[in-house]
Amino acid sequence: MMRIHRIALGLLPVSLCFWYTQTLVSHRVEKVYFLYTDGLLFLSDALALVAVVAWLIFSFPQFKEQNWGKVGWDARLGAIFCAIATINIPWADDWRVALFVSLHLWLVFGLFLSIKDQPESWRTLALGFCAALLVQIVIGFGQFALQTTAFLTLPGLEWPGQITPAMRGASVVQLADGARWLRVYGSFPHPNLLGGFTLMFLAGPAALLLFEEKPRPWALALLAGGAALLILTFSRSAWVGLLAAGLVVLLQRRKLSGQRWLAAGLAVFTGLLSAAVPLHNLIFTRAGAAWVATEEFSNEGRAWLTGQALSMIQSHPFWGVGIGNFIIDYARHVPPGYLLEPVHNLPLLLLAELGIPGAVIGIGLGMVILRNVWRSASPQSVLFGAMLIGLLVTSLFDHYLWTLAPGRMLLGLAFGLWAAHAKQEINHVTDPM
Repeated sequence: MMRIHRIALGLLPVSLCFWYTQTLVSHRVEKVYFLYTDGLLFLSDALALVAVVAWLIFSFPQFKEQNWGKVGWDARLGAIFCAIATINIPWADDWRVALFVSLHLWLVFGLFLSIKDQPESWRTLALGFCAALLVQIVIGFGQFALQTTAFLTLPGLEWPGQITPAMRGASVVQLADGARWLRVYGSFPHPNLLGGFTLMFLAGPAALLLFEEKPRPWALALLAGGAALLILTFSRSAWVGLLAAGLVVLLQRRKLSGQRWLAAGLAVFTGLLSAAVPLHNLIFTRAGAAWVATEEFSNEGRAWLTGQALSMIQSHPFWGVGIGNFIIDYARHVPPGYLLEPVHNLPLLLLAELGIPGAVIGIGLGMVILRNVWRSASPQSVLFGAMLIGLLVTSLFDHYLWTLAPGRMLLGLAFGLWAAHAKQEINHVTDPM
């Protein structure tokens, strides 16, 4: 059974790259994109379900004997958090959407527990991350060179579609002279998603380079290529997330040893520099160094969504509008022609959808993560803690880690990898091989 668990985990990162879905329940809401409302089963969800079921079958006897008083606070708070999301369903604006998202949250929590319980699964996941990163590097570099996503047309794959810089609604970087450069989508619906997923995928080659007994030189090439790909996404949130992850590693450098850490850092820096230097004009534009209409529209839209979130929180302070219901409540009140997206900030989404109880548990979970990352005792906990912090910082400027099923799954993977190696008062149940 645990072999099935490992196989499913190894395939999971690659499945996150290709959003194949099966509609379980069609529940369309006027003006709202179906990804936020329909009951969808992603390929990644199916693999996660297989992994969780295999883990439960193997671990059930140990469950009965385990001292639950020693279960870490991350798992306790995670369970309470999922319970709050479920209890909130009757008060949600749309209980069906709240039910869909709540069930998926429990699946992600189960995946987290299975990874936390099997620390050695990091190797399997690292290989999966490497494969996923290689796929995105090949696709992303091709998209940037050709300035189109049209060549990525796979049977049954809806995203990213056929996009060029001239298309209305395309994610581009526009220079002051009007020139438009297509941001890299990879195999995702938006470049920001590619940025966040690439950030986490970098943990794969980094882990194999740093923790395996035999050095893997090809991991350096993947690290450099992945870092360059991050630049090509022009995702500011992913850039800040990478900076946060790097800062964690820098602060924890005394707990690291060996020249491999230096080699990994130099590979990432080389990749960033190789893409940033020739594209510095585009980077300055995204950073706000020059006034451009597309960037101004993006900033104004985010500010507007933040204001709407604050208004929603004032209207539903305690229970919120229900998990997954921000976009539904917002769509019912937004004037025609206005930006129709979730607010680009996970804490605001959390407070708006789950109210004060959800926010309190979320803050508590964040404090546990920060405390244990600071107290990291092993190189593994440093690396995986840094990547988790990077993702959480990214979520301060975007919403997909909360609003989209693959994003929640990615966060569950990151959370599980870190928790499996964090210093906690828990007796892990490990595979006796």
